[in-house]
Amino acid sequence: DTYLTPTRAVTGAPLTCVEKSQTCKTQILGVCLEYDVTLDCEERTCKASNLQCGETFFCIDGDCYDEEQKQNDNFSEAASGLAALGEAAKSFSAENLRVFTGNAASCSKKPIGLSDCCADSGWGNNIGLTQCSEEEKSLSDAKEKKLTIELGEYCAEKVLGVCIRKKKSYCQFDSKMTRIIQEQGKQQLGLGFGSKKHPDCSGFTPEQLQQVDFSKIDMSDFYEDLNANMELPNMQEIQDRINDKYSDLSQ
Repeated sequence: DTYLTPTRAVTGAPLTCVEKSQTCKTQILGVCLEYDVTLDCEERTCKASNLQCGETFFCIDGDCYDEEQKQNDNFSEAASGLAALGEAAKSFSAENLRVFTGNAASCSKKPIGLSDCCADSGWGNNIGLTQCSEEEKSLSDAKEKKLTIELGEYCAEKVLGVCIRKKKSYCQFDSKMTRIIQEQGKQQLGLGFGSKKHPDCSGFTPEQLQQVDFSKIDMSDFYEDLNANMELPNMQEIQDRINDKYSDLSQ
């Protein structure tokens, strides 16, 4: 960032600044990760007019300030942009020049009392599910992790006009990020996923990808995983270390 920084008598004093200009310095997939901001700030001289007794803070003349840490609300957006870039590189297919590609998957449902390999739960207790294939078990795991898009159900086998086996079709993806971009990106471009009998889980061509407005992609599903897996530093511990360091230097 670019700032016109005034001289201050006390570090941390608040400033009155006016934003003069703002430009995007680094942009990935339509998401700005770094801004170049120019501020025009008034020069201000401050004095420390406060008294602290133990843990109690007193403001003597009513014109005190507090230094507080502010959370960067753009972190999740920036992180999702970087994650999307990584997924695009990982899923790129040199054969057909497509990114964010998925795979067609399906599961079978037999009449009541027999196996239902499309069940969303109960895999550990249902003996009939032992007849399900490894691909169907993998699909069940993917559904639980929100890595799939359901395309519909159809009759896969009939006897005397009676359906004895149904199938459910899905597009299955390696990551939640790919699923989100496929689902919402194709909706933006008016593209579909084929039919329930003939799924089309192909990714985007470079030309199609350029038409996707990533600023309109809802990444809330990804944010949940990001926040759940994030290990934040202990800010009190960091502050204590800084105080100890300054204390050592002043001795």
